[in-house]
Amino acid sequence: MRILLPIGDVNMLLTKTVLLYFQIHLP
Repeated sequence: MRILLPIGDVNMLLTKTVLLYFQIHLP
């Protein structure tokens, strides 16, 4: 488990998670 993540990796993961969440929960 990597505790220190580059900001870019965090932003990319967060963006993918948000997009996936909206794709699943929006009609």
